[in-house]
Amino acid sequence: MNTTDLRKAQRFDLSLPIELATDGAGKSSVTKNLSSCGVLFTSDAHMPPGEPIQYSISLPTGLLICVGKVIRSEKHAPKVGGKSKGFRVAATMERYEFVRP
Repeated sequence: MNTTDLRKAQRFDLSLPIELATDGAGKSSVTKNLSSCGVLFTSDAHMPPGEPIQYSISLPTGLLICVGKVIRSEKHAPKVGGKSKGFRVAATMERYEFVRP
């Protein structure tokens, strides 16, 4: 681990399906990284910092249903030759429930 990294928890680069529960309509995306404190994912829409968020992350062994807050939402440049979502969103993981299939 980098000694200049002041994050609370180790982050794991994981590309997992994530479903956002916003205004009753689920929106699908993909995680970029995940830790015990939060998640970074891509989104088509800007989400204001401080906004409450509920999301579900599909794991090979079940579903992680989470509640937290948006920490930041920043414009994300598209990948060269590929499609990219418009924003990278970081959110906390304040409460969670693990549901097995």
